[in-house]
Amino acid sequence: MAMSLALPGLEVQQAASQGDMALSAYVFGLFQTARQSRRPLVDQWQRNYLALHCKNFWGNRVQGYPSPTLPEMWPIVAAQVGWMTDTRPGYEVAPIMEAGASQGAKYFYDQMAQDLQTVLHANWIVNDADAELETMLWDAHSYGTGFLKTLWDANLVGGLGDAVTRRVDPFTFYPDPNATRMDNMNFCIEVRQMTLQEVDRTFPGKLTQVLNASRDGIDKAPDILDTSTMSGPILNYGPVPPATSTQYGLTSDRSRARSPYDKVTVLECWIRQHERIEHTRPDGSTTHVTFDGWRCIIATSSAVLLDKYATEMYPHGQHPYARFVLQETGEFWGQSLVE
Repeated sequence: MAMSLALPGLEVQQAASQGDMALSAYVFGLFQTARQSRRPLVDQWQRNYLALHCKNFWGNRVQGYPSPTLPEMWPIVAAQVGWMTDTRPGYEVAPIMEAGASQGAKYFYDQMAQDLQTVLHANWIVNDADAELETMLWDAHSYGTGFLKTLWDANLVGGLGDAVTRRVDPFTFYPDPNATRMDNMNFCIEVRQMTLQEVDRTFPGKLTQVLNASRDGIDKAPDILDTSTMSGPILNYGPVPPATSTQYGLTSDRSRARSPYDKVTVLECWIRQHERIEHTRPDGSTTHVTFDGWRCIIATSSAVLLDKYATEMYPHGQHPYARFVLQETGEFWGQSLVE
């Protein structure tokens, strides 16, 4: 029995407003620009993965070339990552007080700083940030660049939420092609495929707007189950009579009946924006200064799921990403240990 195209009790809502569609198209345009610029790296990263796992030496290799059967780079990278994670990162919190503060106030704020330091340390352990850090370091050694993201996960602690640090797959991160480091990029995009269930959990009330959203594939790292660097076929054989299920019909986009576990492509785009604002000096005179900030737009091909300024999400008002490379060479993407 074929499954319904909509989840039980849900129907596809009317098309998004022209403003949302224009914003979504703008984000996807930035994504295509960044993806085209980064495309040459993907093939190299896939070769790095195969070399790291000793899976790129086939029988048709030129005679006389080395054809090891055991991975040579793996123990080197494993030792390097193990050494770098031998000591857990620590937090140091110090209070800042006004001059002339009483001794009691100094003790109070110093105790608050110690308590915050303890909470941050506990958060790191409880949310298993060690595993995220280790995975990021494997990325940096394998592909040259690793990324971490600090965010608020509203689904943790029984729905109360908590701040967490997550590793970001380099294959899904698309920075401004003109950037040479994180602080001079004008935008960055993180692409992921979310199940309809995840969309409903993360963006309440938005599910019916994404039922017809694009499910196009994204750049994906190889894994131990499939190390092919070539994309698989996108056409399937039609149903063999007497079967009539449309789920097995010919398709060019791998489309099939929708289920709560079907995925849609979601783009999280952080755009750097600025505005001129009037500023009053201490002497009472006024001048105009440039306020520089970030805006977060999360969109699918059919809807805008979130459009907020960073200051509405985080007190620091910045994007949540951090970049790590083994050596700073003046380029955004680093050199891996495998190449």
